[in-house]
Amino acid sequence: MIENIRYYIYLFLILLLAEAVYYALAKTLKIGVDANYRSSHTGFQLTGGGIVFIIALIACVCFYPKLFGHHSVFIIGAILLAIVSFIDDIHNISPSFRLIVQIAVVGATFHQYLFNGNYDIFILIMLFGIGFVNAFNFMDGISGITGSYSIVALISLYYSFSQHPAGGPYLTLTMTLVVAAIVFCIFNFQRRSMLFCGDVGAITMGFMLTYLMVNLIFITHDPTAITLFIVYGIDTSLTILQRIFKGDDIMQPHRLHLYQILVNQWGFSHAMVSTIYSATQFAINLAYFMIPTSYHWTYLISLAIILPTIYFVVKRSKQSQLGD
Repeated sequence: MIENIRYYIYLFLILLLAEAVYYALAKTLKIGVDANYRSSHTGFQLTGGGIVFIIALIACVCFYPKLFGHHSVFIIGAILLAIVSFIDDIHNISPSFRLIVQIAVVGATFHQYLFNGNYDIFILIMLFGIGFVNAFNFMDGISGITGSYSIVALISLYYSFSQHPAGGPYLTLTMTLVVAAIVFCIFNFQRRSMLFCGDVGAITMGFMLTYLMVNLIFITHDPTAITLFIVYGIDTSLTILQRIFKGDDIMQPHRLHLYQILVNQWGFSHAMVSTIYSATQFAINLAYFMIPTSYHWTYLISLAIILPTIYFVVKRSKQSQLGD
């Protein structure tokens, strides 16, 4: 136990130093993006701060080499995604190439289900994996939301894994990412963010959460575990459907997510909206853990009705102010 506490202290200090060094480099090399009419921020923003997530994963393997044997394909895939995404943060890469890489990484990570003949499960995992990776990236548009939501999701996953004997191999990995998300929030969850996450952080964290969620579902045999991500899931899926009906290119930036409406149309601060999203997911997850497992499906279905209702009510009240 003491060894683990020391590890997390050392990890926090290492990641804090790494993020500070990256911040200095990004500032010197001007790694960032200029705000445009679809952005929820103003001026030039340094990006790529989410690189701390992949640094945390590599550090975890360095401290605990045995973890590589259990998570080898996942770790290699995460590093590959981080490299491609970081390059995309600096020089735009075509969406089709990025999608091909994502499909290859997710497919390789969960290849055992394909080779075992579980084609239906493999297809579902591919759809969920690719969908959530991009959904997590779509939701990375305001200060604090990626870091705070990641902390809530990861702590929920950690608790879930801790309740099952088979969850042991995922505990250190999950808590490592919690520490990384906390460090990122130090630089991002501010009125004027020092660093934005970038694709290197959002895509990589989305993939990591996908990996953990899929393994949690197979350990617990309970698909309702997706409830732990439902706030992002509802916002992203309904916004994508809205854009499809409008004939928009869903891979292009926009300002139609509910969190963007709350910031750009309602005038809420980034910190307020990020807190609302994270606190809502935390409350949902807390209730999920407290109710009997026999009611999990009822709870999930109820949320699948209540949350879209809130989504549409808020959006319709500002419908006249929405852009393309």
